[in-house]
Amino acid sequence: MTLSGVKSVLRMSPKATIILFPDYPRFTIADVNVAFLESYSKKPKELIKNGFFEVFGENLEDGDIKSISDSFDHVLTLKTAVETRVHKSTFGSIEQYSKHIYYTDIEVFPVLNENNEVAYII
Repeated sequence: MTLSGVKSVLRMSPKATIILFPDYPRFTIADVNVAFLESYSKKPKELIKNGFFEVFGENLEDGDIKSISDSFDHVLTLKTAVETRVHKSTFGSIEQYSKHIYYTDIEVFPVLNENNEVAYII
């Protein structure tokens, strides 16, 4: 599937979705859907063509960085989906002084090309 095909499928999804290139260790952001932009209060130019950890790394706790990195590695090596949980207060747009701890589940899965190689990570 081409990047434009992946974008078409995910564009209207109500779930916040980000498309990454499998360019370890950078994981360049290829595109995001509207739900992602709204959920994380970001503009496309802040995200697209930047590395995932360059954009979100300083807002993530060390354990969350490892969980996400391990998920990306899982997808690249095993070519199967995986789910991980991170603190939403550090990854999303929850108010800084909230008395509650929020978590978000992140589903990571590969889009394979015709040679069964990972073409994109969603």
